[in-house]
Amino acid sequence: MLIGYCKKKENYQPVYTALIFIKLVKNMYPNHFKWMPYITNVNPTGANHLDKLLGIKNSEALFELPMITFLKKVEQITTVRNWEDEIKAFLLYS
Repeated sequence: MLIGYCKKKENYQPVYTALIFIKLVKNMYPNHFKWMPYITNVNPTGANHLDKLLGIKNSEALFELPMITFLKKVEQITTVRNWEDEIKAFLLYS
């Protein structure tokens, strides 16, 4: 996936873009970047908030990957393919 200008708003991927932005900031300012808890009503300690948002454990480890590997992994976790097939086992009704 290319990073850059998006001609159609339907093609814009905000989560993918935000994760790349975080990775770039972390890489550019490693001495100033620090993961912090994000306290909410449903997550009162704020711990592992990104894990909860992305639905994957240890999500902060993604940002330690080399950029090419990071991009491939982020594309994999943010792209919805065969959604109907993937959720079929969890449906109450079909």
